[in-house]
Amino acid sequence: MKRIAWLVARPLLVVLSIPLVDAVYLATPMSIDLSSLLVEALLAVVWAGIAFGGAVLCVIAVRKRKWRVALSWLVVPVLITMGFLNLPYVTSSTFISGSALRFAILLPQFRADLARERRTDEPALRVWNRGGMIWHSSGIVYDESDEVALPPGQQSAAWQKRARQSEFACEGFHVVPLFGHFYIADFPC
Repeated sequence: MKRIAWLVARPLLVVLSIPLVDAVYLATPMSIDLSSLLVEALLAVVWAGIAFGGAVLCVIAVRKRKWRVALSWLVVPVLITMGFLNLPYVTSSTFISGSALRFAILLPQFRADLARERRTDEPALRVWNRGGMIWHSSGIVYDESDEVALPPGQQSAAWQKRARQSEFACEGFHVVPLFGHFYIADFPC
């Protein structure tokens, strides 16, 4: 039974290794400039190489008539090919995972920033923008009213007024809830 579990776990660990490395990389401060595109391309090439290596190990196992091992290694190129065919979902998942990891690391700093800010009668709306490219940036948002998660145009006039002074002035932003009033945000400008 232990051997069968290893035959299943090993290829899955191999397949998931690059998306996990990518998520950890995206949690670092280095991942916000043009060099991140190069790192992403390099990780894609390494992932393709892992698929090729899995196919080679599958063929070797078939030649040795080790059918379970062959089937185990066949999973690697199949899953990686499926990952490449669904690349927008894979990259979105790694981006969200990396941002959530970065959020977990920096949560005490975010809370300290909120505690230092001057309180008004209005619910707090704060953006910690990580930066990015000219055409895109991302960050963490704290919205005490949670109106940022509403569909566009359904936010109150007071929220829209506060939002005009931040990255939310660009239409087409996208948010993913974390917990409490915190969100991961993508800004198209």
